Amino acid sequence: MLSGDPTLRTYDKSSFAQQAVTFLCLDFEGTTSHHDEIPNKVCPSGIRSQINFPSCWNGKDADSSDHKSHVAFPSGGPDSGKCEDPEYPETVPRIFIEHYWATGDFTDVAGEAKNPTQPFVFSNGDPTGYGYHGDFVNGWKPETLKKVVDECNCNPYGTLSPFFALGNMLLITVQVTHNVAQTKESSRYNPTTT
Repeated sequence: MLSGDPTLRTYDKSSFAQQAVTFLCLDFEGTTSHHDEIPNKVCPSGIRSQINFPSCWNGKDADSSDHKSHVAFPSGGPDSGKCEDPEYPETVPRIFIEHYWATGDFTDVAGEAKNPTQPFVFSNGDPTGYGYHGDFVNGWKPETLKKVVDECNCNPYGTLSPFFALGNMLLITVQVTHNVAQTKESSRYNPTTT
């Protein structure tokens, strides 16, 4: 299942799919701010990118050719509402992915970027964040996933306290420890134009 679109470089605030991709400019000593794009300012404690996946399913297809037309967002958008559309009547567990980016590590070299006030560009060439996206591939053992879902007792929007109480929360931390030099464009999505 996919959420987001790597080709987007503009924002449509009425699109639930685009509302599902957001960013936080983290400031643990002050005020953290919410953004629909990569924040265009210095974020003292880094940037958190976050992606909600659709949680309404058509009830019949395990996948679709575009990996998203078999699912939809609830009636109120990524964070609220119910599965009221008769085409997508089944509620599935909410998937929410967040990544923390230690952007403060690059403050001293931001002036070398094409846009020094917002120097970050995703590997697909996106300098806006509108093309940020995520892929979910189920790798759970069926019996383990069934146990977690059956014992959840949480609301459809992802209240985590029941997971912590049951010891079912999965946290994966990945740290990039080396640089990768890229000397040419390697993707059709790589242009850095807005």
